[in-house]
Amino acid sequence: MVDANAGVHAAGGCVSDWRLSDHMRPSILLCVLLTGVGWVVFQSLVWRGQIPTELPPASDWSGDVFAFGLMSAVLAQGLLIIHELIHGVAMRVCGASPSFGPLRRGRVPYGLYTTAPELFRRNAYIAVALAPGVTLSAVGLAFCLFSPVFRSVSAIAFGMQLGSCIGDLGCVRFVARRPASVLCEDLRDGVRVYEGAPRQSSTGRPMAATEVRAEALGQPLPR
Repeated sequence: MVDANAGVHAAGGCVSDWRLSDHMRPSILLCVLLTGVGWVVFQSLVWRGQIPTELPPASDWSGDVFAFGLMSAVLAQGLLIIHELIHGVAMRVCGASPSFGPLRRGRVPYGLYTTAPELFRRNAYIAVALAPGVTLSAVGLAFCLFSPVFRSVSAIAFGMQLGSCIGDLGCVRFVARRPASVLCEDLRDGVRVYEGAPRQSSTGRPMAATEVRAEALGQPLPR
């Protein structure tokens, strides 16, 4: 694995990466924090600034706790799928060919991914990474403000969706500190950055993504 801090100076320049799986503990803590912040924001819109001073009698709501939790969980899972689909649409707009699948730590799945074999310019990659969080947060704000039903359920689900953006934000923070000329490769659970990677082969034609990777890593070019 390429060290994310120092990078590797190879034939094509400097190669460095950032992976969520290498930062699981702080990422989980930040995910919980971001989920909480998101819930507070969305729920405050549901309450319209009028926070209830007391709960209704237990007999009025205790029987619905299971249904409330189930609906929140189902909506959150649906938003996670939509989140990845938005990544895919953004990649398509950039001319890439997205693919989807489950993220695993060992044999245990802990999320979903969207990736593509193509390389992205820095600003394009940042746009791809931020697209779901920005889009779904805007939808959540509008839903919690104007929907006549399921607003509290939505506040929890959209808060969880915001928390799930922690990996995207980690990637954005990593690549945003690089020059705009770098090339970015999606790693399913992170990003690899090529600084000073060649844009053309010795014949002058544009290089394929696999050629850029090989050249930057000092490996033989594919034939």
